[in-house]
Amino acid sequence: METVGPRGICQELAAEAFGVFLIIAFGAGVVATGDVKGASVDEGAWAQGAYMNQIWGMGVALAVLATFDITGAQLNPAVTLFAAVFGGFPICKVLPYIIAQTIGGFLGAIVVMANFVLPYLGTDDESKYLTNYYCTSSSLPTLNALATEVTATALLLIVICSCTTGSTPAYKPMVAAWVGTGVYSIGNSFGVLTGYAMNPARDLGPRIAYWGLLTFTGDEDALATAGFTGTSYFWIPIAGPLIGGLVGGALFKIFLQPVTKAAK
Repeated sequence: METVGPRGICQELAAEAFGVFLIIAFGAGVVATGDVKGASVDEGAWAQGAYMNQIWGMGVALAVLATFDITGAQLNPAVTLFAAVFGGFPICKVLPYIIAQTIGGFLGAIVVMANFVLPYLGTDDESKYLTNYYCTSSSLPTLNALATEVTATALLLIVICSCTTGSTPAYKPMVAAWVGTGVYSIGNSFGVLTGYAMNPARDLGPRIAYWGLLTFTGDEDALATAGFTGTSYFWIPIAGPLIGGLVGGALFKIFLQPVTKAAK
């Protein structure tokens, strides 16, 4: 039954925020854990990357389980935009959902920061923990990075549509499992290039949590020193996923969506 009224929309927004909060708490948390444990790109890099991608995927799966019955577990501005363009999702809810999702990402990063950064402020290990556990970055040229985010998000939307479209109602645990598997697979395939944001809220919320408005106006060298791609990059994990979500959704609608046969 659809929930209506102020209480209904507040519950929806809270669910979207909480879902993205879970994704960041698990995802950024495992990246921070890798640094705490001294993970090295020179030793077992593939195993370490697969392990982190696995936790990101599991975090997404758990977030889907937690919020699916309330909002359908959009948890991503790219998914929300796709739902509005192709799925009849109310346009008036798009911006509130995106804001809630971004707030959830912000709060998730704050929790990780409180656990992995604050205890070490003012100690000899401070510089080790004041690093980028939170948002994505890339050494690729701008257009290449944008294309990678478009590609990765298009694949994600195809996975999501495949799990939720058909003649029978979507089964929540299976949707969660397969979407999480999709995130894990995309991370292992494309993650090394841009960090596979695929979700503007997943990137922008944590980015603001760490740098505040310096995200948009800060010193490029200072950002780079702290492990961030500078202010010239922040828009890529926003624009790329939004474009990719529409591309992937359109491809699914055109080529893969099952055709419903009219009853005789």
